[in-house]
Amino acid sequence: VGFLQRNAYYKPEFLIWKTIRTGKKGPLFEIRPHIYRRTFYKTNRDLLSDYLHVDNHWVWPSGFEIHTGVNFTREVVYSSFSISNIEIGNGDYSHSELQFVAQTNPNKNFFWYNKTYIGGYYGGRRTQFINSMNLSLGNKFNADLNYNYTRLVFQDKENLNSIIAGLRLSYQFTPKIFIQSLIQRNNITNVTSINARFGWLQTANTGLFIVYNIVRDLDWFDEINDSIFSIKYTYQFDLL
Repeated sequence: VGFLQRNAYYKPEFLIWKTIRTGKKGPLFEIRPHIYRRTFYKTNRDLLSDYLHVDNHWVWPSGFEIHTGVNFTREVVYSSFSISNIEIGNGDYSHSELQFVAQTNPNKNFFWYNKTYIGGYYGGRRTQFINSMNLSLGNKFNADLNYNYTRLVFQDKENLNSIIAGLRLSYQFTPKIFIQSLIQRNNITNVTSINARFGWLQTANTGLFIVYNIVRDLDWFDEINDSIFSIKYTYQFDLL
């Protein structure tokens, strides 16, 4: 079972990828030039979406790498929709955008990742920064901090500044006993949510699970303040 992004469509796509190891010629370890394209059509062959990605990955011996890409997009909107109260009307939207990625070595104890989009978006302009930092201490403690910022600017519409931030913490007492927590904040909905759980795994992912969820909403008009505490225990019997 999965999420179906579209239904009843044709989707031709292709990928051309080349990995080039530089050896000792220069400071780089390898480069990965590539081109990717995907197109969605309705069953009657009307265009829905077209995406062309032209990129190159530059990788250093330390594991640090940057990606310098350009995207060419085309979206045909047949039914208007809204993005957080911003109405996107029917039309044919063709744009280009810069896609830039910088990241450290993901195999190290500390890992940093950034992806940036700057360019056109449904008749307006989008600037988006996707950031994450991960800290691992051995195989027991793991912390993951995410901060995503999106700014949409339209000439004749309301602008949008969205911030979604989250912190995930986990600690393994043993391979089968752990605690986890997730804190998230969304400035558009004014919702802060906290999830904390304790797990004691048994055979086939059975066992004891204790979960506590907290939701706090700062919006006066549709305020949501909730907390749920749940305990789940499952056990697998061998009847043979």
